[in-house]
Amino acid sequence: MSLFYPVSNRRSSIFSEFDNVFNDFFSSTYRPIKSNKFKSISYSTTPKANVMHTDEGYRLDLAAPGFSKNEFDINIEDNVLTVGINGEDTKEYKESLLRREYSYTAFSRSWTLPEGASTKNISARYEAGILSLFIPIEKEHRISTKIDVE
Repeated sequence: MSLFYPVSNRRSSIFSEFDNVFNDFFSSTYRPIKSNKFKSISYSTTPKANVMHTDEGYRLDLAAPGFSKNEFDINIEDNVLTVGINGEDTKEYKESLLRREYSYTAFSRSWTLPEGASTKNISARYEAGILSLFIPIEKEHRISTKIDVE
């Protein structure tokens, strides 16, 4: 069976991940500023994905709440499927923000498509904060034939 797996653009080790957890634990989440508002550390997150195998192919569900369907940029190049958003918060939104724990203003995720994926027939639907991509697999048509020996 073919594999459908994510492409990682970031190299990290267990030690760098431990350092990040350690630093986040001991850093102050709130920092008072002159206007009596609180400024916090901003976290940029990449949406998580679930990949399911179906009878027709694969379904990829990406948890990306708060967007419109027109904001997604979905491309396939060299058998790699890439889903992304390139957005920016408005000035008014940034100024009114007291605490930020997530940010999906810009992200990009990539997956290597499995062997036999029909790239021309991939479809996408965005509903209730979940982007679902349907990746059909071309069925091999094997016709049995009898070969006579001369």
